[in-house]
Amino acid sequence: MQYLGIILLGFSVYVIIGNWVFLYKSSKTKRYHSPVPLVGPVAFVFGVFLIGYSGLWWIGFIVDYGTIIAFISLPVLFNEYFKTSKYNLVKQFNAMNSGSKYELLLFKKDIFVVRLYLERDKCIRHSKPLPTRMSFEGIWSNKHGVLGFSGYDSLREFELKETTNGYVVVEKNYPETRFPPYDKLDGLIFEVCDNGN
Repeated sequence: MQYLGIILLGFSVYVIIGNWVFLYKSSKTKRYHSPVPLVGPVAFVFGVFLIGYSGLWWIGFIVDYGTIIAFISLPVLFNEYFKTSKYNLVKQFNAMNSGSKYELLLFKKDIFVVRLYLERDKCIRHSKPLPTRMSFEGIWSNKHGVLGFSGYDSLREFELKETTNGYVVVEKNYPETRFPPYDKLDGLIFEVCDNGN
C-alpha cells in the first residue's frame, strides 16, 4: 500500500505544480489557462494516509492554486446561481413563434433573463451555424406600469406592453447588421406563466 501512496503523492505533486504553471502561463500569455481544482489535494490526502502520515492531509489543500481559487470563487458562484434561481423569481412570461420557444424571467433585484429555444430547422437553414439554445441577462424596471429591459446587448432595449392578446415586445436598437436576426424579440407576444411554472 505504501507504493500506491507514493504514486498518489507523485501524481498530486504533478497536478499541483501543473496548476501553478497554468497561473504562470496565464500571466505571461494574457490568456486564461484553467487550473484543475481538488484533484491534486484529494490524491495527496489518499497518498499521505496510505504511507502513514495522515496528520499532513491538509497540506495539499493550502498549496494547490486550483483549489484555492475554487474555494475563493464558491461564494461568487453561489451568488450568481442564487440571484437567478426559482427562489428569486418574481414573474415568468412565455412566447412561441414559428416553433421557437422564448422565456422571459423576472427576478428580484431587477434582474431578467431571456431564454431562447430556437427551432432546429431554423438554425441549420443558414450558411453559418446558429445555436439552438441561448440566453441573455440584463436589468428590468417597472415605470408607470410599463416593463422596460436593458443592459443585455450593447444599446439594445425593449419594453413589454400589455394588449388584449398578451404582452407585446417593442424592441429598440436591434443591430441591423446581425443576420439572420435569430435573437430579435420585436413583435413577440408573451403570456404570463402562473407562479413562474
